[in-house]
Amino acid sequence: MVGNDADPFALQGWQRGLGESSGDQTSASGLARPTFTPVRHLVAYLLFVGIPLAGLLGVLRLGQGIRAPQAVHGRYVVTHLESPGTCQAYLLSGDSSLMMTQSGSQVTATLGRAAAVTLRGSVDGSTLTLAGVVPPALPPQAGCPAGDTVRLVGQARRAPDHGHLDGTLAFLRCADCTTTGFQAVRLLHAPGRGI
Repeated sequence: MVGNDADPFALQGWQRGLGESSGDQTSASGLARPTFTPVRHLVAYLLFVGIPLAGLLGVLRLGQGIRAPQAVHGRYVVTHLESPGTCQAYLLSGDSSLMMTQSGSQVTATLGRAAAVTLRGSVDGSTLTLAGVVPPALPPQAGCPAGDTVRLVGQARRAPDHGHLDGTLAFLRCADCTTTGFQAVRLLHAPGRGI
């Protein structure tokens, strides 16, 4: 039978038989309507709620072992210089200071008057390691070897009302430049006040 010659009762019987064999119920209009067993609901719940919840708990568990790096950001005032050369004295004494900004373990520091030299590096535990290039635009009285790499290595310590930095400043290619040790102090914010 083709087209409109099909027996409508035979077609409804065929649809009803199909619904009974698949476990579906037939609605009043004669079309198959799916039914969901409680097991299907449980599987769907576990799939859409249980797995994301388990993932979230796993991430939280892993995050418990992560430690934030020590905070070293701020303005440091150099309080002591050991046998400074001309350039080290220019970068670390007088009205100059050591200014550090921090994002996670990454640290950027500026040295000297008007932030003459920029250093970049990281803090690992309490050890600070920074390096940068001396720009050629420094005044001649600074005595700094233009284009040389300057390296700052230090240990950061924290006291209740201030921070300490004990470090060294060295030039990597300058044979006549000595490594200079220094100590610097950073004032911390008063408790109860914002950042």
